[in-house]
Formats: sequence, structure tokens, C-alpha cells
Amino acid sequence: AVDEGDGSSVMGRELFQVPAGTGYPMPVTLISSFLGYTAASESLTLACVRALASLGRCSAKLTGHLSFASSLHQGKAPGTAAVRAALVDAFDLPTAQEQPELFCAAADIVHVTVGHHPSMLDLLMFPSDLAPGRAETQASAKGPPPSQRNRSCLDGLWATLQCAGELYESQPRAAAAALSVLSALWQNSDRAYRIA
Repeated sequence: AVDEGDGSSVMGRELFQVPAGTGYPMPVTLISSFLGYTAASESLTLACVRALASLGRCSAKLTGHLSFASSLHQGKAPGTAAVRAALVDAFDLPTAQEQPELFCAAADIVHVTVGHHPSMLDLLMFPSDLAPGRAETQASAKGPPPSQRNRSCLDGLWATLQCAGELYESQPRAAAAALSVLSALWQNSDRAYRIA
């Protein structure tokens, strides 16, 4: 936990600042960059997702104006796209079934974005196959099937909730994490207005 009155708040702020005179990116950007490594081990991916969930909570306590989404890769689209793709993969039904710890860590990120980071929530949830009119457009479009198109965490949540009963039997923590995200979206529908 970050307390505004102690030294941990200073350390927390440093994670979201570009080191003066170094030319290096901010530390949170370096941490998130590990998600873009296609050869990353499962343990590294899990550690990185857990770290980002903690950083999301930290940034919410430090300031209400900090854009967690732009901090991830300082607004550089290719890096942000890689982070998004990794988080979307982590928060999907196959991960819930096969790597529940990673799914729960990704659910933690989605959960903290619902309450504190609207720009990050929008980045993770859209574009979605569930958006009105999108399914019809994609059905008539040529190209890869929907399962291979640009998915979102909203699509992953929907797929997971559709299998919640059997997931509850095999991976109850993952099922609980998905339901927790759904509850957060419901309780924060003013922030998640595009989803509600």
C-alpha cells in the first residue's frame, strides 16, 4: 500500500517519472516491456502482470490524473499494442482453464482499471466483437475468423462467463476472478459507460 505521508509514496512517484538526464524511459515502461517479449517464460509473464497490477493500484493512490495506459509505453503505439495483446491473451478463457494464476493476475489489472484508470479500461476492452453492429460487420467481412481477429478483455470476460459453471468446478479461483471483474463493472458503470 502507498501512503502519501511516508517514503513509499516518493518511491511510487519515481516509478512513473522519466529519470532526469538519462534518456531512459520511466521504470513502469521498462517493466511493462517484458510483456512484449514473445519468448518470455510463463513465470516472467506472470511476475510482470502481477507487477503491473500493483503499479496500477499505486498510480491510482498517487494521483487521479496519471494516465496508466500512456505510462506503459509512454504513448508509443507499437509498445502499447504489445502490452495490450499480452493482457488480452492473459484475460481469456484458455488462460483461465490452463494458467489460472496468470488469469487471476490479469483480472486484477482489469479490476483496478475499472475503478481508477478509464483510459486503460478503454484500451483493454475495445475494440470488442460485442460492440453493437460489430458482429454483423465482421460476419460479412473477408479475412480470418473472429477467433483470430483483434480481441479484447471484454471478449475474454464474455467467453469466460459463458463457461463459468464448468470453470467453477475446475478452476474456482479463475471463475471468482471473472465474477469479481463483472461486479466491478456493474458497480462502476458510470466509468465503464461504453460497456454497461
